[in-house]
Amino acid sequence: MFDQIEDNKEYFEKVDRIKRKRMHKDLERQQIAKEIQKEDEKEWEENRDKRVKKWRKFMNFTGGDTSKHKRQK
Repeated sequence: MFDQIEDNKEYFEKVDRIKRKRMHKDLERQQIAKEIQKEDEKEWEENRDKRVKKWRKFMNFTGGDTSKHKRQK
């Protein structure tokens, strides 16, 4: 009976170790994903001026009416 208790104890400890290891890996993946997302948002913000400048240039070229530009082609 004590052998069975010891076997169960070892089994649950093993399961607990595996569970903790999996949780640790999941946390690492989440942290990496957050860092990547922050970098993407930073790049998006840094490139905002370029996008706005291109949009304004486009709107000035078309006179503010994109459908007119499409008809001219």
